[in-house]
Amino acid sequence: MKIRDCKIVLISSLVLIAGGCTALHSRVEMDYGNSFKQARSNQILNPEAGKNLNLVSGLDGQVAQIVIENYRKDFEKPSPAAAAFTMAPKTLGQ
Repeated sequence: MKIRDCKIVLISSLVLIAGGCTALHSRVEMDYGNSFKQARSNQILNPEAGKNLNLVSGLDGQVAQIVIENYRKDFEKPSPAAAAFTMAPKTLGQ
């Protein structure tokens, strides 16, 4: 009788475990990633822009040169020295 009970418990456990592996999809799994895709597509200004093969007009050459020179000059300026903060240990007996 004991072996029969063990078999019943084992078979019922296997059925429950196998039931957890079913292919039922929840609503969350069906919509997974849709909010990301929607947010990404909402940020695209012109979805057809890749089909336009015309040259893009940009800055005038002289203006671009001034902009890049000012950009590089910002990195040449030395940063102001930070105030040094030191603590001298106080000696005992003096």
